[in-house]
Amino acid sequence: MELEGGKRGKVPFPHHQHQNKLVDCKICHDAFPQEKGAIEKLKKAGKLKPKHVMNKQCTKCHKEKRRAGEKTGPITCKQCHIK
Repeated sequence: MELEGGKRGKVPFPHHQHQNKLVDCKICHDAFPQEKGAIEKLKKAGKLKPKHVMNKQCTKCHKEKRRAGEKTGPITCKQCHIK
């Protein structure tokens, strides 16, 4: 799966890997619906601030897992975005 990443470039997102690791879909999908383009639609409607998903969802979770000593995903912009 690939997410729109704005000026920094697209973000490859291993959805199945997250499903297997997190199990509870609401961890992410409380913030946005399960539909293609949902994040961009919410941003355009002013219901989701830019970088909210990255800062409040992805990076926050990855940093928490790293502090707990668990293997986790990227925590910087350049580690996710591909130009």
